[in-house]
Amino acid sequence: MDKVKRFAKEDLVTSDGSNLGKRGLCERGSSGETILHLACFRGNKECIRWIAEEFPELINEGHIRKKRYLGETALHLAVVKSEIGDIDIVEFLVEKGAKVNGPLAIGTEFKNPYYEDRLNRDGTYRPLVRNREIEDRHNDRGRTYFGQTVLQFAAASGKDKILRYLVENEKDPADLTVADQYQNNVLHILAYHGYFKQFEYIKNRNEADIKAGKTTVNLMKQRNMDALTPLQMGASRGHVAVLDQIKENTFKFGKESTFRIPINEIDPLLEHEPHSILRETPSSVIELALMNDNKEIICHRVIDALLKWKWALYARQIFLARMAAAIFFTVVLTLSISLQPFTLSERKAYVGFQNTIRLVSEVLTWLIAFLLVILELRAFRLRYNQATDFLTQLNTHSPYNTIRIHSESSHSRNRDLQTENIVFGVTAMLAYLHLLSFANGFSTTGPLLVIFKRIVIDDLPRWLTLYFALTLGFAAAMFLQMQSTGITDWSTFLGSTVWIIRFLFNQGVYTDFWAASTPVVAQALFLVYSFVTVVLLLNVLIATLVETFNIVNRDSKRVWKVEFANLILDIDAHLSISDKQTYLPYIGWSEPTSPKSPQARNTPTTFTSIPTPRYFLYTERITSSGEKETVKLVVGSDSSGRRIEFVPFPHDKYWSGWSLWGGGGVGGRVEEEREDDELDDWTQVGDSEWEVTGVQAAPVANSSK
Repeated sequence: MDKVKRFAKEDLVTSDGSNLGKRGLCERGSSGETILHLACFRGNKECIRWIAEEFPELINEGHIRKKRYLGETALHLAVVKSEIGDIDIVEFLVEKGAKVNGPLAIGTEFKNPYYEDRLNRDGTYRPLVRNREIEDRHNDRGRTYFGQTVLQFAAASGKDKILRYLVENEKDPADLTVADQYQNNVLHILAYHGYFKQFEYIKNRNEADIKAGKTTVNLMKQRNMDALTPLQMGASRGHVAVLDQIKENTFKFGKESTFRIPINEIDPLLEHEPHSILRETPSSVIELALMNDNKEIICHRVIDALLKWKWALYARQIFLARMAAAIFFTVVLTLSISLQPFTLSERKAYVGFQNTIRLVSEVLTWLIAFLLVILELRAFRLRYNQATDFLTQLNTHSPYNTIRIHSESSHSRNRDLQTENIVFGVTAMLAYLHLLSFANGFSTTGPLLVIFKRIVIDDLPRWLTLYFALTLGFAAAMFLQMQSTGITDWSTFLGSTVWIIRFLFNQGVYTDFWAASTPVVAQALFLVYSFVTVVLLLNVLIATLVETFNIVNRDSKRVWKVEFANLILDIDAHLSISDKQTYLPYIGWSEPTSPKSPQARNTPTTFTSIPTPRYFLYTERITSSGEKETVKLVVGSDSSGRRIEFVPFPHDKYWSGWSLWGGGGVGGRVEEEREDDELDDWTQVGDSEWEVTGVQAAPVANSSK
């Protein structure tokens, strides 16, 4: 310490004899740091105290000249380097005049690769992209992102005592509303890193400041450069605990308590009002969770209840209509193919009863395919991941629009007939494969489809890599042995490869090997290949499939819920403006804003109005076992402002609750059903009834207030 004092008090003399002052005050390190920066970095409390008292000018000086640490003050470093629970140095520096609301640390070291990789040349940032988001989060890019303010440094470090001191000190209390260059406030930083104890503290502090009139800025409503609120930031980073931070307690008595959950930022229909749903930059919690394939968030009780309510309200009927249309199209397409004549000239002649039926089925195929393409083009402009989604839908629907090839040139008729047959065949296969996608709407077949997709996408390609490597090698060796036999199938390398593949299915002709140039070698190759592929490799595939099935099956329900949520989101994307205005009033309960609220509730929701805060209202009770159970859930209001209560159905009840109603049209009633004193997904606690209008279900009179 004595050496430090002597060195710091020495005069700094340049080569020309100029005296710049004391070395401790004037000399800078290679990165532009002062000796106070260095002392804070080393955590030497005695040295820090002496330097701050001897050279107070250094307390608020940031790194200079070098871009790497530009703007970082000693207080920034003290926050980061202090041990958890130790506020001595931070408190000392603040008391000595260090500015908590001082300069921002804007050096390159404090930039976030998560954002900087999306920086355009004009200084703007590209929006979130599905693959980039997943890759960045899995690689934990941006894990050293601290923000830029002193308070954000404390938040990113997870140091609770320092954070509270910076906020509560009387010398220079931290301004909670300051944001960094990415427009992230302190709640964004806490949600980014997943420190939700501190998140709750700052959130409550901000709410208290708003009530006291100290600020009008609601940190929970502020959006960053990606248009994400702190809630959505946490969801984007995969932190399911962020959903527990938005609970607003309203009442507690004994073992029973009530609270509400705001859902505007959770549901796509509410979040994007007045904008189009699924715009290029996704922002609702459900969209972000799906973008990252986050099972934990999708299976959270709030998200789960919201998705089930939307399924019961309108998505189930729309899904059923879609499935019926797809089945009808596939049946018509199959009928059209089954009636196709053998020759091209006969296909052009629509004479007779059978050909008339064929003509009708072909026209229907064209019309339905054209309608499907129009619907997808309409939804294309509404989607957040437009390119990927459009290609996916195009691969599904465009082959339906089969192009008939009717060339008049006789020499090309056979070729045109073959081309048409290939197009028909591919169309039929894709149509039936498309029907598999509807398995996601069923809790029984949905998980099986998830397992099937996982096996096809992950396991099968790896196995085929090994199989084709062996097959091509043995095919080359067998071709050299069999090409001189005069057998057509063995005369080309491609034919030899096909025959080698047929060995896997026990379709080889063993006697052909006697005609090989070296029969013993050909037979040996056959035996070795059969043993390696049929005995070893095939059993490896079976064992791999069994293992994958067991692994995926244990979590298949949660994985399927992600697919189910994607299904709901796709249905939302295809809703018309009028449909959205019909369903929106029933998604979430809202507080009366005036004595005329019943009349206000009767006013149709428009996409030009300011979004009204919507909530799910929970009533919980602590059971005898100490667990919490939901005894009531209010999910919306009817046209009279009365509350709609909903009991989320279990995993195997997604299609329960159906009833027949007179005529099935407007004015019909869906009867209430009770099973073991529990309500199904259509009914409401009390004496409520439901009115069915088209594919929608809306609550009517006798709802409980």
